[in-house]
Amino acid sequence: MGKREDKITAEIKKYLDSLPRSQVKYFKISDRFTSGVPDFILNYRGCFLAVEVKRTGGKPRKLQAHVIKRLNEVKEGAATSVDNVEDLKAALVHIDMRFI
Repeated sequence: MGKREDKITAEIKKYLDSLPRSQVKYFKISDRFTSGVPDFILNYRGCFLAVEVKRTGGKPRKLQAHVIKRLNEVKEGAATSVDNVEDLKAALVHIDMRFI
C-alpha cells in the first residue's frame, strides 16, 4: 500500500520550504471543501505552477483533470498532479526548461 495524500503533502511542503524563497513562493489552497482546486499554487522562478497531490498511484478525479487541463492552457503556466516529491521536482525542472 502506498502513502496517503496527507503524508505526501507534508513531504512536498518540507521540500518547498527547503528551496530559497527567491526561487519559489507557494501556498496550499485546496482542502476537502474546494473540490477541483489544485492543492498547491506555486510561483517558481516567475512561472505559475498548480499542483494536485494524490495518494501513491492515485489519479485526479474528473473535475480535477478538467481543471489541470484548463490551467495547462495558460500561456506562462502549467498544472500537474503528483504522488511523490520526485514528481514535483520533475515538474519544476520541466517548467524551468519550458520558460527559459
